[in-house]
Amino acid sequence: MAGSSTVRAMRGWIIAPSGQALKLNKEEEYDRAYRQNELYSDIRVHGLDGTRKVDPGSVFGYESVIEEMPLFAQFEWYFQRRLPCLLSRYVLTLPAGWRADMASFNYPALNAIVDGTTYTWEIRNLSYIEPEPASPGLDSLVPRIAITYHPADGARLPAAIGFSTWADVSKWLFALNEPPSGPDDAISTKVRELLANAHSEFQRIQAIGYFVRYMKYVSIQTGVGRGAGTGPIRQGMSLGTIMETAKTKLR
Repeated sequence: MAGSSTVRAMRGWIIAPSGQALKLNKEEEYDRAYRQNELYSDIRVHGLDGTRKVDPGSVFGYESVIEEMPLFAQFEWYFQRRLPCLLSRYVLTLPAGWRADMASFNYPALNAIVDGTTYTWEIRNLSYIEPEPASPGLDSLVPRIAITYHPADGARLPAAIGFSTWADVSKWLFALNEPPSGPDDAISTKVRELLANAHSEFQRIQAIGYFVRYMKYVSIQTGVGRGAGTGPIRQGMSLGTIMETAKTKLR
């Protein structure tokens, strides 16, 4: 399924102030829902938690192997979260003839070290980010890069969707969202029922407004992977669709 990923391996170590290295075991791994306040979601997070075995002055290190089928031909890399970091490095190796473009955020211009089709970005000595009341989110504070990869000239991406311009993004979203927005028989029937006794534009708006104010919406995230709910699924009736149907039926 496009947009899904699987953690194939994860390893972590803690280097104590004495210099002794401790390998984290399976018991330090966790698997949980990405968000805790949703009715249901199959988006999950797999990680390591070494807080029970770390002492002040310790160093934590980890590596992971992730198999992924991305939804888009672009991804981000955060060089840190809030903790200090001595070295953060990202290495990307593409097939022959492919290339990558990069934009950096919250950091001076960051150039890649390029060796053939292997790109390397790294930053050293990142300081701890102090929590502050009402501060911006980490997306606006920590160094990060957005990387877009392109296949060789004339080749097509095997699965991911690629965009070169904002117009490409707009066309893709339009094709994705327009078909489900059309009225079906259930909506048309409900519109006729709501407007049976409406005799003015205000009464039509009022009747529909009273109806939709009591509609309940539930977000259920299933099978979306990195798309994070990109594809719309209509469950119930939308206000915009009902209003448009009302205008059409009364012309």
